[in-house]
Amino acid sequence: MNKKQNHLFEIGLKAIVIHNDTCLILKRHANDSFGGEWDIPGGAMDEGEKPEIALLREVKEETGLDVTIGMPLRVWTLPGESSQCVGITFVATHIGETDVALSSEHTEYQWVTFAEMEKMDVPRWLRIESELGFKNLA
Repeated sequence: MNKKQNHLFEIGLKAIVIHNDTCLILKRHANDSFGGEWDIPGGAMDEGEKPEIALLREVKEETGLDVTIGMPLRVWTLPGESSQCVGITFVATHIGETDVALSSEHTEYQWVTFAEMEKMDVPRWLRIESELGFKNLA
C-alpha cells in the first residue's frame, strides 16, 4: 500500500434543506472554490464537534436559517493534493421563515422544486443529492 506522508483528512458536511416541496440552493461566490456553481449549505466539522451540531452551525452561518437535521443521505469524498475531504450529506427540514441571509461565500439563493432544478445548470451531484432528499421526505 502506498501511503502519502502528511496527507490530512477533513470531514465535510452538507445539508439538503427542504421546505414544503422545495430545496434551498446557493450560488457560490465567483472568487470561492467552485466559484459560480450552485451548491447547498455546508462546511467543515471543527475538532470535537458532532456532525449534526457542526451542520446546524454551518447552515446558520451560511443562510441564517434554523433547521432540523435528519438522517444521513450519502457519504462522498473529494480528494485534494495535500488533503482529502470525506463528506456526509444530510437531509434537513427548514423551520420558520424562508428569508435567507446569505454569507459572503454566496451571491444568491433559490428555493426550487426538483422539477425546476432538472432544468437548471447545476452540478450532477447536486441533482442526485436533492433527489435523495426529496425521496426521503416523501
